[in-house]
Amino acid sequence: MFSLCLPILSFIASPCIYPFYKSHETYSFYKTNIVNSNSYSGTDFVESLTPPSGGELKLLTHLNGAAWAQNWLLHMARNDTELYDEHYCTECLRMKQASDVYTSEEYFYFGFYPEESKCGQFEPKYMAMFVLDKKRRALNAKLIVENPKFIHEETMLIPFENSLRQLCDESYVFFKYDELKRPGQIRYYYEWTFTN
Repeated sequence: MFSLCLPILSFIASPCIYPFYKSHETYSFYKTNIVNSNSYSGTDFVESLTPPSGGELKLLTHLNGAAWAQNWLLHMARNDTELYDEHYCTECLRMKQASDVYTSEEYFYFGFYPEESKCGQFEPKYMAMFVLDKKRRALNAKLIVENPKFIHEETMLIPFENSLRQLCDESYVFFKYDELKRPGQIRYYYEWTFTN
């Protein structure tokens, strides 16, 4: 029996018989220093902005953004719902249009599902679109939409901002929201600027 195993062992152990078997040096992999390294690949950078699963902040796709905006528009248009201010409809329409146009990997759609809210289990309280500026290492807020079904609940914008800031800090990215200084989005800019 041992005589049958000997040719197999020599086949595996002998590099001249089996040229693909080589003793490789063991390479030790070090964590890339994200802040100082220029060789940090773009896909790793994008993946670092993915929030951990199970939290209140969730990464959505552009299709999710369009679907939620459409769902909320249909909710506001029903006859048995209360009348909504015009800016809620405008925000949802802008999100629907933006999510159809901005589909590349530099655009991020985040949903905020707060645990304290009634809507947190099933749909986002807030949905936001961000653009990643890789050269400046900045995540810029472009558009925020509040769920019109739960506008009578207390605001959760500050916990939403804190979750986004924590994600940006862990990814070594600057959190910016200066682009919210425009009509329709200025209320989010003021709340994030003067409340926190």
